[in-house]
Amino acid sequence: MQQYPNNNNPFSSEEIDIIAVLKKVISTYHKWKKFILFTFLLGISLATAFFYFSPKTYLTRMYLASNLIKGPSFIVLLDDLQKHIKEKNYDEVSRYMNLDLEMVKKISKIEFYSARNFAEKEYSDLITQSDAELEKDLNNNEFVIQAYISDNGISKILEKGIIYYLENNRFSKMKSTMRKEGLKLVRTRIKSELSQLDSLRYTLNSMYTSKNKVGGNGGSSIIMNDPSAIYNNILNLFRTEIATSDDINTPDIIVIQSFVTYKKHYSPRLSNCLLSGGLIAIIFSLIFIFFSEIKRKLSEAQ
Repeated sequence: MQQYPNNNNPFSSEEIDIIAVLKKVISTYHKWKKFILFTFLLGISLATAFFYFSPKTYLTRMYLASNLIKGPSFIVLLDDLQKHIKEKNYDEVSRYMNLDLEMVKKISKIEFYSARNFAEKEYSDLITQSDAELEKDLNNNEFVIQAYISDNGISKILEKGIIYYLENNRFSKMKSTMRKEGLKLVRTRIKSELSQLDSLRYTLNSMYTSKNKVGGNGGSSIIMNDPSAIYNNILNLFRTEIATSDDINTPDIIVIQSFVTYKKHYSPRLSNCLLSGGLIAIIFSLIFIFFSEIKRKLSEAQ
């Protein structure tokens, strides 16, 4: 029996035939498949050429500690330097870091982290909760700096430039002077105390020796019966003097690990280049086919 469309359904006359659409897509693909393949291979070839002939960027990393600048102040100071690099304000960067202008142009980017944040970011699976709590107290003055450079040979020079920048701003110079003058005062006071204790030790030894010679028992003096207390105080002060002298001679910026140079470049990466090249080629071919088919339909309609 013949069936008639239901006129009460407003969508029945405009219903899309999925099978017909699929057949049209397959037919169009077979018609243009050589063009799609050629475009795809061309995109892959151009991406490969871009990978081998484009400038390479290398990642290098250093680990340092600061006796002057701690916590957020260190991050803000290096962020100012990074902004100049990002804006390609090479003259300012050259002046701040005391580096050649051509050398500065080889720096693409600088990143910086506190040692704790970097460890949590890179090695979160190796850090326990107790380790993380301990790091909060111990590593407030330790930092990791990552630099992206176009020449692997400038790592050592870049390290000197960063240290120069950190040590020679106004705050660092003032802080360094205050720290060293304070330590020198402490050392002077320790030397004075050592001199007095040494004189006291000599006097007590003389008294103790003379009492023994005349047959005195010396029992009325606790100090004379226990001269080791004087020796212990002298030894402790002497250790403190050595530690203070070490602090005075310690650099304001301590390089724990110099910039590590990796032979393999960071970017561009071959996999990313091939993926991008292939996708761009396919998108371009689809757009070209779409407009070509529309143009053909319009021509047939005329």
